[in-house]
Amino acid sequence: MENSNLLELQKARKSNLKNLINDSYDGSVEAFAALVGKHKNFIYSLLWDVDNPNNRNITDKMSRLFEKILNLEAGYLDRLVGASSIGDYTYIKFLDIKDSIGTEKLAISDETSFPVIVNDLFKRNLVANDLIAVRVFDNSMIPFCDFDDVVIVDTSFREHQEQQYYLIRYNLKFFIRRLDFSSEGYVFNIENSHSAHLNTINTETEKDKLDIIGIIVFRFQSSNKFMR
Repeated sequence: MENSNLLELQKARKSNLKNLINDSYDGSVEAFAALVGKHKNFIYSLLWDVDNPNNRNITDKMSRLFEKILNLEAGYLDRLVGASSIGDYTYIKFLDIKDSIGTEKLAISDETSFPVIVNDLFKRNLVANDLIAVRVFDNSMIPFCDFDDVVIVDTSFREHQEQQYYLIRYNLKFFIRRLDFSSEGYVFNIENSHSAHLNTINTETEKDKLDIIGIIVFRFQSSNKFMR
């Protein structure tokens, strides 16, 4: 999803929330805040335009919470009025890295998810159920991705594809690495030469310790994402 689309989604959520408060609560932010259990100043900050430096983003988790409290269908606040070219959104669950480290399982979070445009998946022949979102956990792959960025991983694709980026599990720990082909065969390499993290993993000699989780198909910079 392009950063401009993330911005459009924020604008839509703010506009839909304003309309909801105006139509259902006679414009009373105080009444709405009391209903959802938030301070009125917090709600005001959600309603401020995206150009206001003091505005708060309406996160995916917050949107779903409001919709649940108000008995609205999931995705109600995401409706993009007059912007059909943006398309509908689907929500990709996050991998819980902390709960997954040291095990052979993938612990998927039930609390958080990341919105991706359905049409973007269609254009790349991707299936939402095959995807997981991962918040980048170190700086070893700068400039491809940095700490706290979000990457989307296609777990259905684990084949070797040179110069592509993957989420891998090595010795039951997770790494994001670029796959290269060298005289020693396929190796997963680090991007940031100044990083102190594990540099090279050979896919053949280390195969007993290595599990390819999937290939990275999208990445979103932390400075531009709206979810926290």
